[in-house]
Amino acid sequence: MEYFEKMKKRTRPVQTKARMAKTPSSPGRREVLHTGAQLERIQAIHAALAGGKAVNALKLANALEVNDKTIRRDLAFMRDRLELPVSEYDPARGGFFYTEAVANLPLMQITEGELLALMVARQAVEAYRGTPYAHTLERAFAKLTAGLGDVVSFSASGAGLPGAISFRNVGMAAVNTAVFTAASRAVLKCEESTFLYQKPDDYGPEPRRVWPYHLACIGGMWYLVGHDLDRQAMRTFALPRIHDFKTTKHQFVRDPDFSPEKYFGDSFGMLRGEGDGGTVRVRIAFDTYASDLVRERFWHTSQVITEKTNADGSSNGIELELRVRNTDEVRRWVLGWGERARVIEPPELVAEMRDVAARLVKIYGRRKR
Repeated sequence: MEYFEKMKKRTRPVQTKARMAKTPSSPGRREVLHTGAQLERIQAIHAALAGGKAVNALKLANALEVNDKTIRRDLAFMRDRLELPVSEYDPARGGFFYTEAVANLPLMQITEGELLALMVARQAVEAYRGTPYAHTLERAFAKLTAGLGDVVSFSASGAGLPGAISFRNVGMAAVNTAVFTAASRAVLKCEESTFLYQKPDDYGPEPRRVWPYHLACIGGMWYLVGHDLDRQAMRTFALPRIHDFKTTKHQFVRDPDFSPEKYFGDSFGMLRGEGDGGTVRVRIAFDTYASDLVRERFWHTSQVITEKTNADGSSNGIELELRVRNTDEVRRWVLGWGERARVIEPPELVAEMRDVAARLVKIYGRRKR
């Protein structure tokens, strides 16, 4: 009964109101356990039955701190829904038992496609190894796959999918684990928070007092979106620039009209621009080589791609049109395409690109003597 002593410490008495359907499950039907407590009880019952001896419902109930009717319902679930070889009550043996050996406990049935998705997810988790989120992701993945028992095992190394699929996070932001955890808790509990924020090129950090609304991961960087109480406006803060994060324990009411989809809807990345100004129309021409690469990805909800052709009908690249509130990230993105992209409008962005190009000529145009 060592197993039950451990379970007794972890399992709370639970009275489930859900009634068991008495009809056997249909082929291919996926059965779902009602609660985490039921999952733990069934794992405990399976461990006892797998020992080969008859199990008494009343003794199990006492060990797991539930009544014997709950145990009988669990046994019926195992027999009728999970299709395990659980016997009816045997007076001669004084309990229930497995009529044949059970290799594993099939608490969850998944399709081949779902299994592949889990294996891909396993590799995605590996991509975060060494980051502040690795431990949390490992625990979450373990919970998701706990019901698979011995049917499937996931390894961080070895043959199979790990050698076929991989993920790389280039330039993944380094985030303080304590800040990430505190910010997550503040968002979930709607607690007013204070912290020091270091803007790029500023001499030192400045204090901020914020109602944290949302955490977003954009381009490998985590951001905190919140209502800045001193500025009386919504602001976006990069988590790596946040220090000394504290909650005031004062709870706030989140604006019911806020949604991350609307908030970031008109931004190209995370920069939205300040105020309630409208969007800016941006047109960018790409040469034939870059056009193929641009077509392969979805860049923005507002994007419109227009094919351009020469007089002879051959391709002359494409024109990409966007409507965004802030062009700073668009400028950086276009620069990444080098000579294969050219901004057509707005004129302000064209002027900025021309200025950057002139400065690049000064940097790279000097010849060493």
